[in-house]
Amino acid sequence: MKNVADRVMADYREMPGLCVTVAQGARLWGLSFIECEQVLAMLVADGHLYHDDNGLYVRRGALARRRRTAKAPLARAADWSTRVSKTPR
Repeated sequence: MKNVADRVMADYREMPGLCVTVAQGARLWGLSFIECEQVLAMLVADGHLYHDDNGLYVRRGALARRRRTAKAPLARAADWSTRVSKTPR
């Protein structure tokens, strides 16, 4: 089980925004539903992953980055659309 957990964490490190349900993880890693559920639960217990209210498993560090990104000011997007509309065609 440890080898599988290491492989799962390697994928989470490779793909920082990865968030999967148990069913998605089972397909991704070629595991049965029960095996995947056990591995993900073990990674949550070890503090590597977070299990959210929607059933998604997310890497702990990625959760904090998502929250910071979500609070980015929207004024920059408005500035960009103004600049784009002023460019000649």
